[in-house]
Amino acid sequence: AQHGFQFIDTGVVAFDIKNKQLTKDLARLKLPDLPIGYKLTPYREIYFEELSEVILNSFKESSDCKFDLRFNSIEGCRDITSKITTSIYGRFLPQASKVLLYENKLVGFCLINIIGDGIANLSLIAIAPEHRGQKLSKPLVRAAVMDIIDLYQGGIIELNELNATLDLNMQSALSMYEGVGFNQA
Repeated sequence: AQHGFQFIDTGVVAFDIKNKQLTKDLARLKLPDLPIGYKLTPYREIYFEELSEVILNSFKESSDCKFDLRFNSIEGCRDITSKITTSIYGRFLPQASKVLLYENKLVGFCLINIIGDGIANLSLIAIAPEHRGQKLSKPLVRAAVMDIIDLYQGGIIELNELNATLDLNMQSALSMYEGVGFNQA
C-alpha cells in the first residue's frame, strides 16, 4: 500500500461442469426474455473495436483499474481484447463467448478462455453502464455456460473446471453467478 498499490478482495466462483443435475437445472432455468432490441450472438472478430470500447466504458470506474491500468485507456482495452481473443491468455473459445447486442450495437459480452489443465475461465464479462439494471447479465452468462457445457458433453473440449474471478465486494456479480449455478471455490 505504501507504494500506491490498492488491494481488492477477489475470489473465484466455479460451476461444477461434471454435475449432470446442475447442468440440467441450468438448462431448465426460467429467465425472462431479453427486452426488445437485445440479442445474444457468438463473438466474431468484427466486434473487436466495439468490444474494446465497452470494456473501457464498463471498467474505467471499477476496482479492476486498481490492478491493471490498461482499463483506463482505449489502447489498453484493445490490448486486453487482443490478448484474450488471440489466445495469448489461454485458448479463446469464440463459439462459446457471447456478445450482447442492442439494435445491432455491442453493449455487453462474456469472453471465455481455456487457461490450462482443462480449466475454462469466464475471463471478462461486462454490460455497458447505460444498459445495466435490466437483468441482462444472467441470460448472457447462462448462454455462454450452456455453450461450454455443449462443447464439453459433445467431447469437443476436455474440462475439469469452469470458473470466474470476481471482486467479492460486488454483491450483484456474486448473486448473478450464484443464480446460474456457480459456487465460491
